Amino acid sequence: MNQILKNKYLRRFFWISSTSILISLLLIRFYIFNDITSVSPDWYNFISDVIEGLVATIITTIGIGVMIFYVTPKVDPKEGAEFLHSSEFKKYFKSVLKDNPNEWYFRGGFGRYLRTAVIPRLHQVAKDGTAVIVKAQILNPQNERLCKIHAHLRNTVNNSNNKTDWDAKEVKINLYATIVTCSIYESNNAFLDISVYLIDFFSTDRIDISTNSGILTKDDQKSPGLKFEKDSNHYRAYKSDLTVTEQQASDVVQKLSVKYKLGEITGENIKEILKELNFNEKFSKADNDKIAALVNDKSIPYE
Repeated sequence: MNQILKNKYLRRFFWISSTSILISLLLIRFYIFNDITSVSPDWYNFISDVIEGLVATIITTIGIGVMIFYVTPKVDPKEGAEFLHSSEFKKYFKSVLKDNPNEWYFRGGFGRYLRTAVIPRLHQVAKDGTAVIVKAQILNPQNERLCKIHAHLRNTVNNSNNKTDWDAKEVKINLYATIVTCSIYESNNAFLDISVYLIDFFSTDRIDISTNSGILTKDDQKSPGLKFEKDSNHYRAYKSDLTVTEQQASDVVQKLSVKYKLGEITGENIKEILKELNFNEKFSKADNDKIAALVNDKSIPYE
């Protein structure tokens, strides 16, 4: 019960459901089984006694649970980690970005939230002259087998757009959209230092670490997350792990020869950018147009 009461949403559900059950039992007892006499049937008296016992038990259990919750000393979040319900992710990320972080480390699949929310926000922070560092690790789009495995995984979990028909080509297209987006922002802002490392493995875990805190989430949108503060062992451990895997890959982002304007990227632009970044994918015009649409798209996961 202590864990239930710690979570705002579960705590609200707990109070609503407990109160509803108690009110229902009391209404049944005093409006249906309210006429207990010496000639009442045994089953009538038995049900009345059961209801009274249930009411007393529920009240006692709630009282003990609430007392333990409020009497137990609060643990400093910096000492450990805190579970976040999936419904709290939006609030968490908005809060972190609002604090104008100047560092962001990421390891995951596509990096959709990175390219649609994090990078644009940090671009604004860097425009004020603040040096901002972004280091992201995403799947290697040139690893065909890896893209197929990841597509299969995404079809089996609750993803943000409820798609169940992912294939390797769509995975690649999303990955290149992230690479292109990061390269454009890197080229357009001298104070924004973005590195994108391509990794040949993946996990169902996604790690986002900002200047003051970090969060571990899952590919499954309904799974809870694990939040940790900067001074915690979790923060140091995950950041160190990201450094180790980063050293095993190469940064593919570089300043482009042309300053492209986001929101107006075309499929032809995508073809030119990928060639400049030394990617030799044989994409069709339709594929390049899809990448361009994702680069221009401003819709944000978790929102």
